[in-house]
Amino acid sequence: MAHVEGAVSRQGNGARMRRGWMLRAAAMLGLAGLSLWLLGGEVAAIQAADVMTRLREVTAQTLLCAVLLAVPSYLAMASYDLLALRQLRITLPRGAAMRAGLAAAALSQGLGFGMITGALVRWRMHRRYHLGATDAGALSMLVCLGFFFGLGGVIAVLALTDPYTLSDFSGIGADAVRLSGGLAIAALVPLGLAAMLQPELRIAGRVLRLPPPRLLAAQVGLAVVDVVPAGMVLWLLLPGAPDLAGFLAVFTLAMAAGMISNAPGGIGAFELAMFTALPQVPQADLAAALLLYRVVYHGLPFLLGLALFCRCEFSAAPEVEAEIRHEPRARRIAPVRVGQVPAALWPALACAGQAEAGLARGGDKEFLLNPGGEAFAMLRESGGCLVMMGDPVGAPAAWPEVARAVLEAARERMLRPAFYRCGAVFAGQLADAGLRADRLGAEAVVDLAGFSTAGADRRELRRKLGQAGRAGVEILMHAPGRAPMARLRPVADAWQAARGRETGFSMGRFDAAYLAGFPILEARRDGETLGLLSLWASGDGREWGLDVMRVAQAAPSGTMHALVCAGIEAAQAGGASRFSLCMSPLAGADPLAARLLERLAARFWDHERMASLRGLHRFKQSFRPEWEPRYLLSEARLLPWREALAIRRCILGGPPTPEAVTEDGCLEDLLPDLLPDLEDQVFTHSRPVLAAEAALPRR
Repeated sequence: MAHVEGAVSRQGNGARMRRGWMLRAAAMLGLAGLSLWLLGGEVAAIQAADVMTRLREVTAQTLLCAVLLAVPSYLAMASYDLLALRQLRITLPRGAAMRAGLAAAALSQGLGFGMITGALVRWRMHRRYHLGATDAGALSMLVCLGFFFGLGGVIAVLALTDPYTLSDFSGIGADAVRLSGGLAIAALVPLGLAAMLQPELRIAGRVLRLPPPRLLAAQVGLAVVDVVPAGMVLWLLLPGAPDLAGFLAVFTLAMAAGMISNAPGGIGAFELAMFTALPQVPQADLAAALLLYRVVYHGLPFLLGLALFCRCEFSAAPEVEAEIRHEPRARRIAPVRVGQVPAALWPALACAGQAEAGLARGGDKEFLLNPGGEAFAMLRESGGCLVMMGDPVGAPAAWPEVARAVLEAARERMLRPAFYRCGAVFAGQLADAGLRADRLGAEAVVDLAGFSTAGADRRELRRKLGQAGRAGVEILMHAPGRAPMARLRPVADAWQAARGRETGFSMGRFDAAYLAGFPILEARRDGETLGLLSLWASGDGREWGLDVMRVAQAAPSGTMHALVCAGIEAAQAGGASRFSLCMSPLAGADPLAARLLERLAARFWDHERMASLRGLHRFKQSFRPEWEPRYLLSEARLLPWREALAIRRCILGGPPTPEAVTEDGCLEDLLPDLLPDLEDQVFTHSRPVLAAEAALPRR
């Protein structure tokens, strides 16, 4: 019974949709018919012989110039699809996209019903790339919206520069026209700011992605390239035409009227608007010019579009490979659930030399894998920027290839690239590519081969460890996936309540699924949990590092030092050569540096509000690490403020939303396989005991 009711419901919905389409089609045809009827009254007095005489007076040189003037407009028609594809996150070969865009635009102008005709043409021409009907419809809709947005921008500029022509055309006062244009342009400012600061809006449970400012500007630019040459074609063909600026204003409004009518080529509405707005031009001259304009601007593209469509439709064997660049493209892998790692990333993770590769389990990043699968980038889109976290993960020989792929992806999506927390080697490669490097701080790295608590330079560290030891603090090691999360969670909850929401992207979160992939150190006293520290390990095993650290407010002095020393001890036992204490922001900034951002950082470092950062730096300095600079790479000219805001949104963003697993599947426990059997290791020192969770004898 339920199946029958569902079928009846679907049939009813389909019938309502068909009635809606029929009503809209009838309204459009009625509007076109009304325009043609009104046009008939305007041209009734025109003699065909006069029109033919005017046509014969047009020279071949004038026609050739008109065709050449129309070429930029043809290219603009084909390029609207490129912007719409970027907004939809659909990757198609550039040549194929432009051919389909030109064919769709030309056939839509010739047949009418632009959105429907364009969707059908794009769907048929892109079927070899498996573009579905829904995506083709969305692409067609975005192209139409983009054109009207750009056309509106052109009209707004004309309203400011030549309000009198538009006033005569519309019957509205010139001051009101100028004010309307100014308000329309002013409205772009908050729209652009919203797209930069909050690019995604959630309305009624749906996510609305605002186009970035660069895409909006590109839409207006394309409309200018489309409309202005087209208007100049008609102006060139019209003898005794008025001044060009006023004529372009009239032409733009007439084109908008024709597009709104949805008639083939806007026929009727466009001509009616031109005859009404140019009463001073002889009607026979205007009629002849409009006929030639139709041939040049509509007829030739229609024939070209039809040829492109037929070639694609009737080709026996579509040559897909010929459409794609010969070199293989980097592969994009969508984010997966927290705690999972896409299987395609495993070879690169296995040879990675940086411990922070563990961030791949965070569930808040997408990945860009080089064609050979040796290295990948961890990315997130935010605030009009494509932010890459750290150096590429994997073989260093593949890093330049990954960098080029990220820059290309940013260009395709109309985003600004931002490379956050890069090391000196990768920063140098990006600087060679023309990007600006700004120092963010320095990463503290402990050399495990020479590390010990002895020596005068580690007196502070010994004092802290002694305080923790005398207070009865002991450190327990939990293997990946075996930590007592119920016991650790109250400490994490209290830490979060005192400091606000969890951060992410460049650091881990206290999340059971995420932490299940790493060993966890627990600080305890008399059975009470005082703190925890999770550890990263690189794929090649050479570098370990600290990640999530949470300490209770009641923890004795030295508890954090004891946790980190225990982590260093575990890394030494695991065969690592270095231990990362992560980056110390603003550390090492030079007040005399050439870069303005670094000079500002040096001034802020001594400010009283930076006391917490200086305290963090002193904590890390007690281990006497080596300091390695970390950089922000961007295309900014003066200050990378937009990139900084985008990175801040990435770090302070809410917990990631679980997404569907990618088609490759996931390996849920990749990183634990990189670590030794930690529960079989026990270490004793003259500081708090590091023991396994099980009661094991001390060595």
